[in-house]
Amino acid sequence: MYKTDGSTYIKITDLKALNNRLTVNLDFSENISRYFTTNCFLAEYDKNIESVDKSILSIPPLSTVITVAWATGADIYVEYLDKTYLNSLNKVESVFKTWFPQFLFSTKIHVGNIVSNKFNNEEYALLFSGGIDSLCSYIRNKEKKPTLISIWGADIPTYEYDFWNKIKGRLVDFAKREKVDIHFIKTNARELINNGLIGKEYGEIEGGWWETVSHGLVLTGITAPLQEFKFLFIASAFDNEYKNPHGSHFFNFVNAGWADTKIVYDSSDLTRQEKIKFILRGNPQYHAYLKVCHSQFRDYNCGTCEKCLRTITGLVLEDIDPTNCSFHIKNGVFNLIKGYFSRHLFNLERNQILFWQDIQNNIPNNIDDDKMYNSKEFFEWFKGFDLSSYEYKGNNKLSQLLGIYYLTKYKGISYTAKRVSKYILRRLRLMKRG
Repeated sequence: MYKTDGSTYIKITDLKALNNRLTVNLDFSENISRYFTTNCFLAEYDKNIESVDKSILSIPPLSTVITVAWATGADIYVEYLDKTYLNSLNKVESVFKTWFPQFLFSTKIHVGNIVSNKFNNEEYALLFSGGIDSLCSYIRNKEKKPTLISIWGADIPTYEYDFWNKIKGRLVDFAKREKVDIHFIKTNARELINNGLIGKEYGEIEGGWWETVSHGLVLTGITAPLQEFKFLFIASAFDNEYKNPHGSHFFNFVNAGWADTKIVYDSSDLTRQEKIKFILRGNPQYHAYLKVCHSQFRDYNCGTCEKCLRTITGLVLEDIDPTNCSFHIKNGVFNLIKGYFSRHLFNLERNQILFWQDIQNNIPNNIDDDKMYNSKEFFEWFKGFDLSSYEYKGNNKLSQLLGIYYLTKYKGISYTAKRVSKYILRRLRLMKRG
């Protein structure tokens, strides 16, 4: 079964399910070992998974390593695998081949036993973080009473215990309020891959390996052992017109899943700003649960990173007060944003520019004089700002110093030298995650 010719390979072995914990050993050839931080895949569920078939239990580790295999040309060896999922990977690979021509794509998946599974469920589930995309998907599908699934280790590292418990508490509160079930899964899937290194060596992946290449397959695959739903919603990050590579957008082009479970790429008929305009604006009862920030693990939303400032801008444009959405801001926030743009200090990738252009395209010709947070002048200025030729003119060191400056001045927080050093270390940790 596991005999190889000594070339590039990844073997999924020693798969064990004990109570709620799944452990898998990964054996890989020496020439690709630098792309892994450990050889042990871990996933912990909030239910017993011992009775789950091994062909389903193999999906989480396989979904974690498959993109590395496609890039490096590594063959994969796995003892058991669900037939539908194997066919799904072939469909996904066809999309990735058009997106990432620099990948080798010579991978062969060697399966000892291909198994046809059927769960016979009719329920719905939704990957849920509380961000604009997943919150929009929930609101649009809440009559289906979808089970929410939140994954620790995706956006929040597994070593951030206190922050995760803080976020988990709010998610539990949301589920209780909505009278829906919620599952929590903890995994090292993201941390297992050296995302920064492989992203750099295989084409300087814009947006990072996790966001642009792997997260869609990993997050959906991790849920397979739950076996409780027929439809799994993953919220769209972009609309149907988006044509650039993204780690979950490929679900818009392929029918993917396992057993009789189907993955649904939800709400791709709306842009991000349209989600705010048509969904969030009309549902103020959900505003307090909005969480978009992943640049730090202290505040629910830091209010100073690019994503927070972009979200604040989109909310204010639609007359939603960001302070009702867990943002702590001051009247000078739009002077801050204007300063970042006019001095070209936002280090924006292509996807981020598209999001800002989406906001720009929704600015009306006539802006209300009483626009909140003195934002009228900003929106009038930003409507004519040329984003098509925007170019970052800062540097990483300057960006770090600006981040510290705005934390200490703009937010009015008193930081000691020790806390500033801790802040920088956390920012560097995030950069290394890729």
